[in-house]
Amino acid sequence: MKKHKSITWRVSCYLLVFIAVLLIMMWLSQMVLLPVIYQEYRKAAVANLVTELGNSLGSPQFSRSLSQTAREQSACIRVLRQSGTEIYSTDCMPYSDLSGYSKDTLFSLWDEAQNAKGSVSTVYAMDSLRLKRLVPTGVNAIVYMKIFHPEGQPATAIYYNSTITPIDGMLEVLKIELWCIMVFAVICTAGLAFGLSRHIARPITRINERAKLLKKQDFSVTFDIDNYQEVAELSETLTATGREMALLDGLRRELIANVSHDLRTPLSMIIAFAEVMRDVPEENTGENAQIIIDESVRLSELVDDVLLLPQPAEVTDEVNYSFYDFAAACRSTIERYQKLSINRRCHITYDGPEHVQVRADRVKLSQVIYNLLNNAMSHAGDMPDILLRIEIQDGAVRVSVIDDGEGIPKDKLKLIWERYYSDTGDEQFHAGLGLTIVRHILELHHARYGVVSELGKGSTFWFSLDCYAGSP
Repeated sequence: MKKHKSITWRVSCYLLVFIAVLLIMMWLSQMVLLPVIYQEYRKAAVANLVTELGNSLGSPQFSRSLSQTAREQSACIRVLRQSGTEIYSTDCMPYSDLSGYSKDTLFSLWDEAQNAKGSVSTVYAMDSLRLKRLVPTGVNAIVYMKIFHPEGQPATAIYYNSTITPIDGMLEVLKIELWCIMVFAVICTAGLAFGLSRHIARPITRINERAKLLKKQDFSVTFDIDNYQEVAELSETLTATGREMALLDGLRRELIANVSHDLRTPLSMIIAFAEVMRDVPEENTGENAQIIIDESVRLSELVDDVLLLPQPAEVTDEVNYSFYDFAAACRSTIERYQKLSINRRCHITYDGPEHVQVRADRVKLSQVIYNLLNNAMSHAGDMPDILLRIEIQDGAVRVSVIDDGEGIPKDKLKLIWERYYSDTGDEQFHAGLGLTIVRHILELHHARYGVVSELGKGSTFWFSLDCYAGSP
């Protein structure tokens, strides 16, 4: 069997992978992207500053704004007319490259700006041989130039040069901060993953443990776990499944018991007649052979009845109605019993019309007669006299099986129809499956039934069929 990872392991791994990806993204954004973003921010800030200065060209406050900006930003600013006249220049930037640019260099930048929609910028590292010992490593500077066309004045360009404050120290601080965040996040995530996964897995583990009991056919187990919706629904489903399995197992056991009970009578008949024909040459007749054939056919019909059963039940619930001579079938059954009961000194007689046509299930109704006769023979003593009587009453067929046995106590008359009922206080009184099967078949036919009994005088089991079709 393939071994699968537990929920605890999977949830922990997923959360750890998630926090790892999150930390990697933070590392990339702060250690790699931050310098680039900061540089672009500084370029945009310089461009906005120069644009503000250019918009004030020609105003009385221009020179003052220029000087103030140069001081505040530690910048070098030069203003050049297109004619080559430099109208303003101020330098507050240590080691400025712009202050040393010649007119040719300034106009080369002018040409570049005209080709680049009026402005050009250059970021460079202040690591020349001249500045190597004067400026800290990693310091960059920006040269920005933009051409303006003030109204009524010739084209004028503003050149701006300042340093970009290095953020290496800040990056080192952020790196230490990230390491601390990483360690803290991993510890917290591991604890959260373990606790969360245990919380999620606990109800599933409990369900799995109880489900194993179903495998052992312990159908009394219940799944009353309702931590959250999905687990609650699974619990309800498994509880319902357990009830269904218990029901099906009980029905399966009942089916096996009923089938074995119903098959026993025809099998006993076949064996008994075969033994008679073997031991008594005079009984080796075609009539007895026909009885064996008839009982074999009835046995086959009972087997077919079980094989066509769609689901386990006490007996097949489907009733196959047909018209047949019920009186003739009863007499034939009595004759077979009478032949087999000679040595037992059992006397079975028939009292009723010669022919009675009914509409019923022939196989099932024969089960009723066989079970009632077997019940009478089992409880009627050593020399029983049994009477099977058929009467026509108010358009219905009333069938009675009467014996002269010990009788049934009144307080037990309703209990004998229950499965396997027995009175532990009276070893002679018990009920098996026969009467339960009789009750079920008669209820399928919508027949009335009952028993009349008196202690010491015998019992009368009766049923009445409304499906009487009259005499043929």
